[in-house]
Amino acid sequence: MKLSIILYFFFISLTVTGQFSISGVAENNQLEKLTGATVYLEGTPYATTTDVKGYYLLDSIPPGIYTIAVSYLGYTTIRKILHVKDRNLVESFRMEGSIYGLDQIEIISNRVRSEASFTHTNIPQQQLRIWNTGQDMPYLLRMTPSAVVTSDAGAGIGYTGIRIRGTDASRINVTINGIPVNDAESQGVFWVNMPDISSSTSNIQIQRGVGASTQGPGAFGGTVSINTLQTFVNPYARISSGIGSFNTFRITAEAGTGLIDNKYSIDARYSRIHSDGYIDRAFSELQSMYFSAARVTDKSSTRLIAFTGHEITYQSWFGTPQSKVEGDEEALLNHYVNNKGTLYQTPGDSVNLFSSDRKYNYYQYGNQVDNYRQTHIQLHDFRKLNRHLVLNSSMNYTKGRGFFEELALFQELSRYGLEGEDADVIRRRWLDNDYYGGNLNIHYQKTGSFSLSSGVSAFRYIGDHFGRVVDVPDRATLIDRTNNYYFSQGNKNDLSAFSRGEYEISNRWSVTGDIQWRNVQYSASGNDNDLREHAIEVNYHFFNPKAGILHRFNNEFSAYSSFAIAQKEPNRTDFVDNPAGTNPQPEKLYNLEMGMRKEKGKITGELVLYNMQYTDQLVLTGALNDVGSPLRANVPSSYRRGMELSINTEVLSNLKMGWQSTVSRNKINRFEEVLYNYTDGFEIVTIQHEKTDISFSPRILHTVSAEYRPSDHFQFLLLHQYIGRQYLDNTGNRERSLKAYHVTDLLLEFNPRVKWAKNMSIRGECRNVLNNYYSSNGYSYSYIFGEVITENFLYPQAGRNFMVTLAFGF
Repeated sequence: MKLSIILYFFFISLTVTGQFSISGVAENNQLEKLTGATVYLEGTPYATTTDVKGYYLLDSIPPGIYTIAVSYLGYTTIRKILHVKDRNLVESFRMEGSIYGLDQIEIISNRVRSEASFTHTNIPQQQLRIWNTGQDMPYLLRMTPSAVVTSDAGAGIGYTGIRIRGTDASRINVTINGIPVNDAESQGVFWVNMPDISSSTSNIQIQRGVGASTQGPGAFGGTVSINTLQTFVNPYARISSGIGSFNTFRITAEAGTGLIDNKYSIDARYSRIHSDGYIDRAFSELQSMYFSAARVTDKSSTRLIAFTGHEITYQSWFGTPQSKVEGDEEALLNHYVNNKGTLYQTPGDSVNLFSSDRKYNYYQYGNQVDNYRQTHIQLHDFRKLNRHLVLNSSMNYTKGRGFFEELALFQELSRYGLEGEDADVIRRRWLDNDYYGGNLNIHYQKTGSFSLSSGVSAFRYIGDHFGRVVDVPDRATLIDRTNNYYFSQGNKNDLSAFSRGEYEISNRWSVTGDIQWRNVQYSASGNDNDLREHAIEVNYHFFNPKAGILHRFNNEFSAYSSFAIAQKEPNRTDFVDNPAGTNPQPEKLYNLEMGMRKEKGKITGELVLYNMQYTDQLVLTGALNDVGSPLRANVPSSYRRGMELSINTEVLSNLKMGWQSTVSRNKINRFEEVLYNYTDGFEIVTIQHEKTDISFSPRILHTVSAEYRPSDHFQFLLLHQYIGRQYLDNTGNRERSLKAYHVTDLLLEFNPRVKWAKNMSIRGECRNVLNNYYSSNGYSYSYIFGEVITENFLYPQAGRNFMVTLAFGF
């Protein structure tokens, strides 16, 4: 009897100790823990569901080989083969894509696939989130190939910009959810009007060169497609707050309902950012709000999106004279004399006028501010008509209104409709504009063989430019503050249609064809700030074909080539600020790209060779107009040719490194420099230059990045960039150039686990770790007075500075 009992318990213990368990977490790409996901072993009775933290446990499993499956409403089921031989096996799952696969249908019209014959880079939300510590969007894109970023205030907040392959913002087409955000007249993008838009962004695709057809201004250097269309499964609330150098403060509060009844969701965000700026008085006071309401099903989605930004920034667009940055006393004396002794005077300050001062700001008037609000309203509707057809339509309205105030010295009051002798005037120069229109796109997909996307778009812009006098200090002058001393209105109609098809010839070869027609009608009349009359009326028709071919060697390697033609209209400044009797011409680009990609394995990368051949390219002359906008001029023939290399490698399981390099030649075959000679009266002198470098186009750019995770709670990120010499004009004169510079940023993230919050993170960022003094932008002005005199102005960037951010959710 005793022996029987002993044997019974012995066999029971063998059975228990022979059982195994599988546990883990199920989440989606947005790192949301999926509650109620079904986890099961196919062909067995073992099944469970995830709890509120996305955790699951399958226990008492005999050892063996199983197929584990995870399913969740709206996501594609994940299956994985597991060899259960460890007693406590941990296996977590990330559901790729988004609920109902919306990321595949909502952004398809202005994106290319990962395997495409156009040069592109995809930036996921996780990468945006980690570097999002308050700086404007361009600084989150600085780690992409051939990108150079700059900031007027020197700290990455306020007026910031990005150049891709040396091309300025007016050549980079930017869309948010397929809606153009480039200003219709200047064609630039003013990120200061969209503070903290990165906090509402789910992913970004950057296409370099011409890229695939899209809506809005033509792309000559790149296309930036920002997507904010995302659906959160679970309710959430998140707060992020940070403080840093230059009295920088940022707070962002977000909340969302998650999916209600598996169909409805509402998301909202409020952000406020303040910074004193690195440059004296170059403060930024920024506020923004974002709202989204959506109805989604497995066959359709309808979204109403509204976001608004309000910025008040102290002007720093004049730059700092190079002589002031470097403390050149002789050059400073020339500046001081030429500007009637006012250039370097600081009220109440007895500093040496001839001392070096990188933070110097020319503007002294206390309310020399830019004050502008921009509001975007978008309505998107996406429908799966059947398993092959997707229809999406969008409508938008953008309202912008604001002014910048300035103190203008020694003004003729008659220019303002006022009586009296010359006096200082405080004036406001206004913009009041409306932009509205819509897109209609249809996408056909025949699995594995053919796809076709076609679309039409129509947009209209109406913009008023006018000026008003606010005050005449120390002068008892009656002022009508509603009177416009100048007024001009611009009208622009932008119509376009495109069709893009991709055909799989075999499992190795695919070809792409893309055609776009675009009609631009622009007119402007009235007088500008200088009271010169202008009457502009142009009508352009552009036909832009593109073609590409891709070959897959295997599952890892592919090669591609594409050729594209793009044409683009001049902007308002090109017309208004051109010398009398000259008219800017549309520019044309022939873009050839060839590349190789490795997309899988521990080492991935891409090698791209590009040739961008221009006719009548509008190049930056190096000068600015009176509101800080760069002036441009047509050159008959020019080109950009280069190589881009990107390599990403997993050195260790917890260490990843990346390398990006661009080596290029950016040349103007013949450039005609125009100089004003004031030696004996006034005359115009022209100087011919052969084979000169295009302004602001560095020959060499290098970026090195490293990501190290010593544990689940810590993460270190390092970003180092080298930007080669940039010329301020197109003469190739090294005395009119920005020196090459290095800049290194370091970020540490700590993710503690606390009971009262989820996804807590503490981030500390040290920018410009090595405290290098450099300038990332500038301009140059040359004239003749007995000899050629050149005045360079720079935009110095901040030395070593810090930002600490705390973020957590509920």
